[in-house]
Amino acid sequence: LLKFDVQGAELRCLRGAPESLEHAKAVLLEVQFLPIYGDAPLAAEVFEFMRVRGFRLFDLFSVWRRPHNRDLAFSDALFLREGHPLLSDGRWSAEAGWEK
Repeated sequence: LLKFDVQGAELRCLRGAPESLEHAKAVLLEVQFLPIYGDAPLAAEVFEFMRVRGFRLFDLFSVWRRPHNRDLAFSDALFLREGHPLLSDGRWSAEAGWEK
């Protein structure tokens, strides 16, 4: 597991640690949906960066919203490497039979 909370410098850190990222099975990052930290990448860029490197967004949590209008501001995002056991079950629920 890699975890970064570096106020918008997450992609710079990941680019600087390619071997660590290559061996990671899970990555926890703070992502921005609004331009809060100047030149920091927005969530869509982070999602694409992780997708290209073989990760899939698994969950969003610790969601923060802008107080005056409730816009989604930033959140922690958990990415799992494709093939991770938590991604292997394609059913909608344990009872339903939905498959991928």
